[in-house]
Amino acid sequence: SYAFNGNNSVENVTFEEGTTITEIGNEAFSNCSSLKSVIIPDSAKSICVYAFWECVSLKTVVIPYGVTDIFDGAFGHCVALENIVIPDSVKMMGYSVFNRCRSLESVDLPEGITEIKNSTFQECDALQKIIIPNSVATIEGYAFNGCSSLTEIVIPDGVAVLESGAFSSCEQLEN
Repeated sequence: SYAFNGNNSVENVTFEEGTTITEIGNEAFSNCSSLKSVIIPDSAKSICVYAFWECVSLKTVVIPYGVTDIFDGAFGHCVALENIVIPDSVKMMGYSVFNRCRSLESVDLPEGITEIKNSTFQECDALQKIIIPNSVATIEGYAFNGCSSLTEIVIPDGVAVLESGAFSSCEQLEN
């Protein structure tokens, strides 16, 4: 935890092949304002709380198949992050995982997650379209609040709980 927190000289993070790191710890790279790219190692299973919080220059993240958990605020406030592919191995995403990722245009959500938690994509201003996986049963409050460019969302039949404010302030939402 806190391994590189606030280090403003780190620009790229790549782990050596064969590394046995199983988690990116709490706030490990949070507030690394110069960090531009991260390749998570294949051995990783978890991206912990606020691991990359407020890495304002972060544009590229590669999450390998095998990661199962992305905890609260892991990529929150990464305002330069444009797109991300979350592998199908991910079964749990915490609160505010991509909160205020203002440049995030696209995200591929994994089949297998059962809920989209509170504020997960709140204020992702550039997000235009989202397809909710069939496995999702709950979309919590404010999950997509303030996604001002969101024009289309596909909600599967299996969603049983759609909480208050889930899509509030999504002025462009048409479908």
